[in-house]
Amino acid sequence: FWIPADLRRAARAARVPSLAAVPTVQVDRASPARATGAPYDVVAADNRGGGRLAAAHLLELGHRRLACLAGPAGHRHAQDRLQGFRDALD
Repeated sequence: FWIPADLRRAARAARVPSLAAVPTVQVDRASPARATGAPYDVVAADNRGGGRLAAAHLLELGHRRLACLAGPAGHRHAQDRLQGFRDALD
């Protein structure tokens, strides 16, 4: 069982006969494996949904002054969390 950290390298490795038979799962990556041509599954979080649920929960508790620390601005996961958070505020 192998969990690669880099999609492009994983796609190249999957074409190596000795590695092609190794079961592979990509964990929490923004790009789906199919886009790279790699024959493996992806397990990913719903970051936008999580951000929305977090904000909605705080609002339900009566909190009105909220802040979201989602992560680095350039990271897709952080952008998705922030967008979900904003969705709940609208």
